[in-house]
Amino acid sequence: MKLFCCGFNLYGQFKGSAHIIRNFEECTYDCATYFSPAHTYNLTISNGDVFLHTNNESKKLSLPDHFKADYATGVDDRILLLSTTGILLKCELEHPVVTYVELTKNITKITCGNKLAVALDTFGNILNLPSRLEFRQSIVDMAAGCEHCLLLDSLGRVYSFGRGSRGQLGHGDLVDQDEPKLIEALDGIEIKKIATGGWHSCAVSADGDLYAWGWNANGQLGVYENEKDALGVMASPHLIDFDDDIQLNVVDLACGRRHTVALLNNRKLYGSGWNKYYQLTDVHERENIYKMVFLYDFSRTNVKELKCGPWSTVVLSSSAND
Repeated sequence: MKLFCCGFNLYGQFKGSAHIIRNFEECTYDCATYFSPAHTYNLTISNGDVFLHTNNESKKLSLPDHFKADYATGVDDRILLLSTTGILLKCELEHPVVTYVELTKNITKITCGNKLAVALDTFGNILNLPSRLEFRQSIVDMAAGCEHCLLLDSLGRVYSFGRGSRGQLGHGDLVDQDEPKLIEALDGIEIKKIATGGWHSCAVSADGDLYAWGWNANGQLGVYENEKDALGVMASPHLIDFDDDIQLNVVDLACGRRHTVALLNNRKLYGSGWNKYYQLTDVHERENIYKMVFLYDFSRTNVKELKCGPWSTVVLSSSAND
């Protein structure tokens, strides 16, 4: 797997690079078919085996017998692993000991943040682990921030639940929600992609429009020209303008803890938000970027997917045969 990375690398999770990667550098993970970035480590999966990358080293996790991973995600010292047979496993990195606990079975999707972990099972139930929610819809995607979660259904409607203290739920208020609630401001707009930062949320419509809401202390919503004009919290979705002369559509999206990146259909990457660790590259030498700005031209790269660690940005690429 080949990827391009920039930003925070103090723990050597991107092997062979500087502690802070100021602009996109190519990094290769041999034989890996899946990649997930975290704060102090990266995770890859190869033939069902999970590898932990940190301190410029790669360590294969010793999984239970016959457990083959299909998906992995981690926050701090906690990792969730989903097997090819739907078994959800929690891994605690209590150095030097690694412990595992089986949480539940029949799981098809997982997402986690610092304060919550959410799973979808084969029966259509949403679990705010360990509890099952009353909510029932045909969910196709999920994304968790530090304390909140977005759900996307098969009709392109977006729901949210969890903490709403910074407007991250998108309901026009700062109220918490125990059960998923439809984001009415997006109702009638077919959404194809959702993403969450620490306390902000984003969505891309089928027409390629980008919407953002929630905490904006570092400009992560990409709405305003500068700090003087910016609101710290926006509790309802706002349409983001890229200021291009021609109409360009967003084709992919990812959020870090306090930054947002979007790939347009001309394969140019834009971003806004916190840039202390150059997670938005060194193109704009500012700690906070309040308006969506051009970051990098990937027109010569076959971009497969965008991903963000809390303070890093990753662009996964694929060969023409993938």
